[in-house]
This record gives sequence, structure tokens and C-alpha cells, in this order.
Amino acid sequence: MTKFSIDRDQLHSERVASFVDRLESDSYEDLNEESLFVSEYVDETIGSPKTLLPNYNFDRILAQLPYNDVIYVTVCPECIQKSDFNNFKTLVERKAITPILTAPYSRYSENIADFVYSHHHVNSYEYHAYRYFGVTEIGPGRICSHCVSLWEKNTKRSISRSINIRKHRDDVDRIIENLYPFISPDNELLDEFKYAVKSKNSEQISHVTNMSETIYSIRTAQVFNSPINIDGKDIATLPTGVTSDIDEAITISSSLDMEVAKGLGLKIPTDIDINSYLDIVENFRPLISREINRITSQSKENIRSDFAEIQREIMNINAEVERIAKSRRYMLLEACSGFYGKNAALANAALFAGAFGLAGSLAGCIGGPAASGAVGAATSGLVTLAKKNKWVSGGPAVDRLSDKISSDLQPFLAKMTALYVGASTPAVNVMSLRTQIEKSTKK
Repeated sequence: MTKFSIDRDQLHSERVASFVDRLESDSYEDLNEESLFVSEYVDETIGSPKTLLPNYNFDRILAQLPYNDVIYVTVCPECIQKSDFNNFKTLVERKAITPILTAPYSRYSENIADFVYSHHHVNSYEYHAYRYFGVTEIGPGRICSHCVSLWEKNTKRSISRSINIRKHRDDVDRIIENLYPFISPDNELLDEFKYAVKSKNSEQISHVTNMSETIYSIRTAQVFNSPINIDGKDIATLPTGVTSDIDEAITISSSLDMEVAKGLGLKIPTDIDINSYLDIVENFRPLISREINRITSQSKENIRSDFAEIQREIMNINAEVERIAKSRRYMLLEACSGFYGKNAALANAALFAGAFGLAGSLAGCIGGPAASGAVGAATSGLVTLAKKNKWVSGGPAVDRLSDKISSDLQPFLAKMTALYVGASTPAVNVMSLRTQIEKSTKK
């Protein structure tokens, strides 16, 4: 019996080509609700703000996860080595990242192709089609394809005539690949390359070629609605016409978020099991993002002039955190937190009394301002009580629920704590987050 096999590349190549043909014609209505993407998750998130990473780098992905809940990663056939596969698999299975394949399925190892094919991803045909239409909308106009062909032909001929720069013949192909589809601002870069060839300036030829790769990364990030995760120095070297439509705030907003988190001490250690790390990230990412956005939201409109204000805010919060930690009232809350953590029945009552404003005589400790420090202990006590009475079974799922309850209640209880200890809510939030993250990493 002949084994039936599906040619994945042929299937999706033909599907996407048909979609593009209808999109470029006047038959928009024929598409109805059909999407370019097979994955429903991709279809839902492709247009929303996200972080796009230019290659698979495990450490870089971990560094981005606490601040971004939608991360796309372009994956070439050489990106995932055998030693990377288990971590890559975990990240994809838990939707921590969405892989974008830059080459046909057949170019990847069988285990990677089989795994990715059965999970949410963007295949290479979808990627190139989406990027093509996205780039054409960025520029004010397209460059005539015939003109580009003439430029390619004449430039290669000029390079072949000179021994000194003959090695740069392949750079012409790299530039065409990086800039396609060509839009009006690219004329400036093509002219620079042509002048460098005419001058037989090997260094300048390499420089312009590298600039084309930077432009590729910038435009891809713009199309995917992502911060531009490349070195600002690389952007500074680009011709003015090419960079005129780049929002400066977008180029540095991602790194700014990480700087603020680092300044506030809101860092999740990465030297733990990947599943444990993802559990912690999922619990605390909304709270970390809330604090970062509160500090940076206005400054991102005028990022350079306001950076000093951001730094000042970080200093003030850190100073206030130090003051709170030494205050007698906060020490009292910490003592109450420890007490309730060891007495499950009281923790159970206190948690609900505090959460619903029915604190009564418990208000002295957890019912009113006990808040952020004690809520984790109270929730933990409640879960312990439930396990002891066999209301729920133990395990990671229950522990995650405990963390989730603590995270959900934390903003409300932080306000009460702030009133009680005479501090600002942001400072209490930061202090509570530091404590909760530290405790979570020690579980």
C-alpha cells in the first residue's frame, strides 16, 4: 500500500498565492472571512502591539517575557540546535513565543518542522506575503521594478570589471533581498551603493550592504507592530530619507521598559527551571507592566527630554521603599503576615473579610491595610487549609491558583497598605512585587 504524504510547502505555497492573487485583484468580497494565516491565534494577535525578535536567542527571550505577553520570533533553519529544542518546545507549547519560519518547511529538521506545524506559527509563505503588503504601505510610493533590474544589471557589470571589488558581487543580491519590495526612500541607498562601486570603495560597499540589513529589520518590525529591537547606532547611520518615518519612541520603548524594571528591582531570575520561570512571569507580568506603564506612558511621547524625569521617579520610589521597610507599621504588617500564614483557619477568614471589606475586629492586621505583604500568606494559608481538608488536590495547578489570587488582590490591598503606612501606592506596589517575586523563586 502506497503511503500517502502531504507536501506542506506546496499546499501552503498554493494557498497563499491564491489569497494574494485575489487580494491584488478587485475580488476582495470573494475572500469573505478568509485569513492569510491558518493559526487563529496568529490571526488574533498579528495586528496588535507585540515584540518581534529577529532570531531565536533563549536568553534574550527570557529577558523580554516579563514585559511582553505577545512575542514573535523569526526562526531560520539554523536557529534551533539539538540542545535548544526542549526549551524551544516549552516556549511554543505555552504560547510564550510564536515562531515565524523564514524558509520552507523542508529546509528545517524533521522534528522541528513536525512540531512547529502542529502548533501556532507563521509559515514562510504567510510571512513573506504579509511583510510584502505591509512594506508597500510604509513608503510613499513604489520603485519601478524595471529600474531596479537595470540597477542590478549595471551594478554587477561594474563590479565584475574591477578586481578590487569583485568579491562584492553577491552584495548586490543581498541588497535586493533586503530591500524588496522597493519603496521610494530606497533610491537614496541604491545611489549610495552605486557611487561606492564607482569609487571602488570596498569599505563603503560593505557599509551600505549592512545598512540594507538594518532597514530590513526596521521595516519588518514596523509591519509587525513591534518595537525596533536593534542598536540605535545602526539606525543613526541610515540615510535620512530612509529613517524619516521611524517613530523614535518605538525604537527605544522596549529597552526603556527593561531599564525601568531594572531600576525598580523588578527582575525575575532566569536561572531556574523554564516552566517555573514561565509560571512566575505569567503571574507577575501584568503587575510589572502596570508599574512600568505608569512611569513611562507620558514620557514615551517625548522620550529624550523626559528621561531625567523617569530617572527621578525611580529614585524617589526606591527611597520611599527603603523608608517603608524600616517603618514600625510595616513591620507590624509583616508580623501579621507571618501569623496568618501559620494559622490557616484565620487566614481563610481574614482573606475573605479583607477582600470584601468585612474585616470587623480583624482590621487591625489583615482586614484593612494588611495588605500586600500579608495577602500572599493569607492566600497560601487558605490553599493549605483546602488541601488539608481534601477540598482540592495538591499540585502545580493549585499553587498557580494561589499565586493568581494573590496577584489579583494585590492592587486593592496595596492602596490600603499605603494609607496605613503613610506611603504612595506605587512604592507599596514595587515593594510588594519585589517580595512576591523573591518568594516565588524560592518555592
